[in-house]
Amino acid sequence: MIDTKTIRSLDDLGRVVIPRDIRHACGWQPGEMVIVETDGETVTLRRLEADPLDTP
Repeated sequence: MIDTKTIRSLDDLGRVVIPRDIRHACGWQPGEMVIVETDGETVTLRRLEADPLDTP
């Protein structure tokens, strides 16, 4: 896991850019789905893994 801390601002639509080194470390590709979870002030992003029951 990459150990990094960066500061980003939200744009007018509430979006934030995930830095390239973090995306690469997580193996995330453009268009990939992520799960957004919150616990108080903490926000966690996780890759949405394909459900093996949904594949033909």
